[in-house]
Amino acid sequence: MELNILLQDKELANMLDVVEVLDHEMVIKYENGILSEVLKPGRYAYWRSIGDQRCYCSQCGRC
Repeated sequence: MELNILLQDKELANMLDVVEVLDHEMVIKYENGILSEVLKPGRYAYWRSIGDQRCYCSQCGRC
């Protein structure tokens, strides 16, 4: 299902963290301090209630 459609539900949107990776970026995602995955360009949604999740953008240092 399209993420934009899911995010129209305000209650669901409040339970998710959305990460948008631009074409010239690469984002590294950590869960509980351990490298979890490398995100390529696109939009990703993660449950807020699952552990300590952090993302770091290779081009801009944001997330």
